Amino acid sequence: MIESVRQGEEDRTDLGALAMDGFEHHSSFTKMNYILARWRARKVAPHARGKVLDAGCGIGTVLDYLNPSIEYVGVDLNPNHVKYLTERRPRARAYCLDIQRELPAEEGPFDTILNLAVIEHLEDPESFLRNCHGLLKPGGKMVITTPTRFGERARDLLARLGLVQRSVEGEKVHGHVN
Repeated sequence: MIESVRQGEEDRTDLGALAMDGFEHHSSFTKMNYILARWRARKVAPHARGKVLDAGCGIGTVLDYLNPSIEYVGVDLNPNHVKYLTERRPRARAYCLDIQRELPAEEGPFDTILNLAVIEHLEDPESFLRNCHGLLKPGGKMVITTPTRFGERARDLLARLGLVQRSVEGEKVHGHVN
């Protein structure tokens, strides 16, 4: 089952409480990206359970919000992100892989697969979703977020695959109106 995480009026980010974790001078990692990543991670963390695969994990921001009992496996294309994650977060296992072509099948199956603001960057999201589906335990779920208008296309694709319900006209999904 793939869930939609909805944005509501109660969602507020305490900008003063966000630390930059040493990334404040990284040229491609702006403060706004960091704030959005933390907000997104906090919103999806309650949906994660058991053994979690974070496909497109970045620096593993979601770990700050996950229950410590969760077994975490991260995958990212950027070797600097994977290095950062493994050096600073000892409970995490991380792999440097292109999630469009390869996922750590030897680590599966997973109770939860996270894909936070990544699917809109994939050239072949349908293959990626099929690969993820094959790594889910029975009853497992995948949580996907997307910050762009591609969200409508992603939701339509997921609906065609029978993984989510079709949107109702005018319904807000991920802050986008369909």
